[in-house]
Amino acid sequence: MRLLIVTRERPGDSRFGLGKAVRRIAAELLARGHEVELISAADWTEQDSKNHAKTKRFLQRLGAPEPLASTLAERWVQARRTRVLLRRASYTHLWFQDPWLSAAYLLLRPFGRSSRDIRWGVSEHGLGTFAHAVALDGLHMPKRWYRVLLWLEAWSLRRADFVLLPSKAVDSQLRQELHLPMAPEHWTVLGYGRPSAPTMSREAARRDLGWDVSDFYVLVLGRTAPVKRIDLILNACLLAQCAGAKLRLVIVGGGLYADLQRLATGLSCPPICVEVDDPSIYLAAADLYLSACAVESFGLSNLEAVTAGLPCVVAAGGGATEVLQDGAWLIEPTAENFAEAICVLFNQPKLRARWAEAALARAACIPTWAQLAVQYEAHIGGEHA
Repeated sequence: MRLLIVTRERPGDSRFGLGKAVRRIAAELLARGHEVELISAADWTEQDSKNHAKTKRFLQRLGAPEPLASTLAERWVQARRTRVLLRRASYTHLWFQDPWLSAAYLLLRPFGRSSRDIRWGVSEHGLGTFAHAVALDGLHMPKRWYRVLLWLEAWSLRRADFVLLPSKAVDSQLRQELHLPMAPEHWTVLGYGRPSAPTMSREAARRDLGWDVSDFYVLVLGRTAPVKRIDLILNACLLAQCAGAKLRLVIVGGGLYADLQRLATGLSCPPICVEVDDPSIYLAAADLYLSACAVESFGLSNLEAVTAGLPCVVAAGGGATEVLQDGAWLIEPTAENFAEAICVLFNQPKLRARWAEAALARAACIPTWAQLAVQYEAHIGGEHA
């Protein structure tokens, strides 16, 4: 199999769930003897950037607001790059990482037909339709554009040879939004593999980070986008602090935008905000992990925390409930509920230890990336049919 993977990630996006997962799958398929190439917006040429600007201006003339016009132009440029690569190289398989990419690819095909035989498919990485997922993530789009993009998404999913979904929650929500009574035969639920556990001890990690050995560190891992509800976690930490919990909040994934910075001023110590490619040292050093996002399609960051053996308090809902099961304390996402959980775990070390054991037990049930690669190979390659 000679596989071309197409994503729209920008530089730095590979630190987060989608980027990590796709690159790990690509590495495992390479190890199994396949030829794999991945293209993203991170490797654009100057001409690609010019094409993006030109396409964005065209979409704006059609009435697309910013940042929607820029987002759609990214997909168009990536689809054009895909067409060029397909003409130059003998790829046998093509895998898009969102349905707007695959829709752009279909629109660029002459008369809607491929110039040669190639098996292609797409992954849905949001909880439900991609149009709904990006809207939840803060991308504003007028209703007219939303309807058009939803139609294009459904069209590209019908035309694909395979559609991969990271959890049953995604399958259920996607069928609901597309008004499908049952999943088409070419849809497959196929999750992500178990991350590697940190190798450092807690003491060594804290020493290297310069953290106080006696402080209570609460970890948040991932993008600081609105959908991740960092605001809720900040409010929960403020409430827990008022109730007597002496904590330090650590956010690994990005800085705080203005509204979050204002919330953070109420904490006795400002949050530690860092951007790193490998969060393992922070996973090893922390006392507690929090995630307030109830609409995760899978939640790879949650799984990283569970694999690290951290006691985890996670918003119930979406793929998180399905993936974590009894390996995390799943709660309704309110600031009061999170504050109560923080205080209980802050004051009860034995309970923290029990949740840490539950996390490790759940992690042991998750397949390895190497095991999952066999299934990805079959579904992308078509051998499962």
